Amino acid sequence: MNPHPDLSRQAILRSCAEYLVSIQSPEGFFVSPDSKHQEIAIYQIESTWSLLQAYEALGEGRPAGRPYLLAAAAALDRFAALQRPDGTVPHAALPEGYYRRAQEIVYEYTLARLEREGRVYPGSEMDETVFPQMGVTDGGLAIAARSFAILSGEDRYRAMAFRALDHYCAIWNPSYLKENSFVTFYGLAFALVGFQAWGKEYPRAEEMVGEITRLLTEGPVWWGYSPSKLAIVGVGLLTVHGSRYADSHIRPALEALLEAGLEVFPGGYGMATEDGQQWGRYADIRGTVPLMIIMKAYDAVTGTQTFTSSDKYRRMLAWLERNRQAAKAMDRPFYEIQKADGAWFGSGTPVCLLPVWWATGRFAAL
Repeated sequence: MNPHPDLSRQAILRSCAEYLVSIQSPEGFFVSPDSKHQEIAIYQIESTWSLLQAYEALGEGRPAGRPYLLAAAAALDRFAALQRPDGTVPHAALPEGYYRRAQEIVYEYTLARLEREGRVYPGSEMDETVFPQMGVTDGGLAIAARSFAILSGEDRYRAMAFRALDHYCAIWNPSYLKENSFVTFYGLAFALVGFQAWGKEYPRAEEMVGEITRLLTEGPVWWGYSPSKLAIVGVGLLTVHGSRYADSHIRPALEALLEAGLEVFPGGYGMATEDGQQWGRYADIRGTVPLMIIMKAYDAVTGTQTFTSSDKYRRMLAWLERNRQAAKAMDRPFYEIQKADGAWFGSGTPVCLLPVWWATGRFAAL
């Protein structure tokens, strides 16, 4: 018997997919009512992945899943229309009115600390000339296009995918991409999977998989200081290379994070920063679920139950269940955070992305 029936794979996928469909605008993008990040391009791409995974699991070729495939196609159509000849998408790093929403609408748990220290929110000074050079959307578009082709049998986004991969090849600068790891670690991990997904069909795929892999694995695990970074890069490496880097890179970083004092509530983890400190005393779905993702992925690839049979994982599962039950009462799939006073808040895009990845055990339908 499943001790957490409401966290079954199908329940998670259906709830998250239906929420994404409900917040999709006529133009194709997803507009969450209380997320300051609602317009960031990579969240739009990841939302598309989530819908494709739901379609594969719940309704491939059947009416039950058809709305998810149609919604994914609408988002990809929007990206294809926006994409420039050089492969970039004219998307600001942060949406218009970001700080107003952060201060007036969204519980912003980092802003006060940054202002005290005389700094600005990471990414707030990027513009449309700088942001494309970080390659954040390139691999993501390639993955989404490939996933759609596999699941629908319609290879209509290949040109968009290849333009995006061409752009990543054009901006390939290992030292720059590594030094700007706050943003570019997304680009590195997604490009790794994106090039692998297209394989021999894209001329430089093998070369770029090798280059990105070397950058991520040579030297210290510089991407392992937060749950989200560890999960995104770690699952990328596991997806492309199987267990090759599981024990040398991923397991030590995961064990270090689990012992880093990030467990704010039983099973509810916060987010680390580069100096190993938290922004505040809160549990975040971006802290908890990425840890669950990489624990589950590590065990799946290594054929073990090293992490998923642990007390820590069970506590995380219980925290996610409490989150789910509180959110259902407010007609949303999950909340983003649990504040210091125990209250739940936020239903921005990540509350649909991360649980889907956890439920399926992967980032994309490949």
